[in-house]
Amino acid sequence: MEKFLESVANLFKVKSIVTIVLTVTFAILAFKDRMDMKDFYSIMVMVLGFYFTAQSAKQDTSNK
Repeated sequence: MEKFLESVANLFKVKSIVTIVLTVTFAILAFKDRMDMKDFYSIMVMVLGFYFTAQSAKQDTSNK
Protein backbone atom coordinates (compact mmCIF):
# COMPACT_ATOMS: atom_id res chain seq x y z
CA MET A 1 0.00 0.00 0.00
CA GLU A 2 2.86 2.36 0.82
CA LYS A 3 4.39 1.83 -2.63
CA PHE A 4 1.03 2.60 -4.27
CA LEU A 5 0.70 5.88 -2.37
CA GLU A 6 4.27 6.79 -3.30
CA SER A 7 3.45 6.13 -6.97
CA VAL A 8 0.38 8.36 -6.76
CA ALA A 9 2.43 11.11 -5.11
CA ASN A 10 5.01 10.86 -7.89
CA LEU A 11 2.28 11.53 -10.47
CA PHE A 12 2.06 15.07 -9.21
CA LYS A 13 5.64 15.99 -9.97
CA VAL A 14 6.24 18.57 -12.71
CA LYS A 15 7.43 16.10 -15.37
CA SER A 16 4.39 13.93 -14.81
CA ILE A 17 2.00 16.84 -15.00
CA VAL A 18 3.58 18.11 -18.22
CA THR A 19 3.44 14.64 -19.76
CA ILE A 20 -0.21 14.16 -18.83
CA VAL A 21 -1.21 17.62 -20.09
CA LEU A 22 0.63 17.12 -23.39
CA THR A 23 -0.94 13.70 -23.86
CA VAL A 24 -4.46 14.99 -23.24
CA THR A 25 -3.95 18.09 -25.39
CA PHE A 26 -2.57 16.25 -28.40
CA ALA A 27 -5.21 13.51 -28.05
CA ILE A 28 -7.99 16.11 -28.16
CA LEU A 29 -6.42 17.81 -31.18
CA ALA A 30 -6.03 14.49 -32.98
CA PHE A 31 -9.58 13.34 -32.29
CA LYS A 32 -11.03 16.69 -33.39
CA ASP A 33 -9.16 16.30 -36.72
CA ARG A 34 -7.04 19.37 -36.08
CA MET A 35 -3.94 17.23 -36.10
CA ASP A 36 -3.01 14.29 -38.27
CA MET A 37 -2.89 10.99 -36.38
CA LYS A 38 0.59 10.37 -37.80
CA ASP A 39 1.83 13.61 -36.22
CA PHE A 40 0.07 12.71 -32.97
CA TYR A 41 1.83 9.35 -32.91
CA SER A 42 5.25 10.94 -33.55
CA ILE A 43 4.81 13.54 -30.83
CA MET A 44 3.55 11.03 -28.29
CA VAL A 45 6.43 8.63 -28.97
CA MET A 46 8.88 11.46 -28.30
CA VAL A 47 7.14 12.76 -25.15
CA LEU A 48 6.46 9.38 -23.59
CA GLY A 49 9.84 8.01 -24.63
CA PHE A 50 11.59 10.91 -22.95
CA TYR A 51 9.43 10.62 -19.85
CA PHE A 52 9.94 6.90 -19.34
CA THR A 53 13.64 7.11 -20.21
CA ALA A 54 14.09 9.82 -17.59
CA GLN A 55 12.15 7.77 -15.04
CA SER A 56 14.22 4.69 -15.81
CA ALA A 57 17.48 6.60 -15.48
CA LYS A 58 16.29 8.07 -12.19
CA GLN A 59 15.52 4.60 -10.82
CA ASP A 60 18.89 3.23 -11.99
CA THR A 61 20.79 5.95 -10.15
CA SER A 62 18.72 5.60 -6.99
CA ASN A 63 19.30 1.81 -6.89
CA LYS A 64 23.09 2.18 -6.82
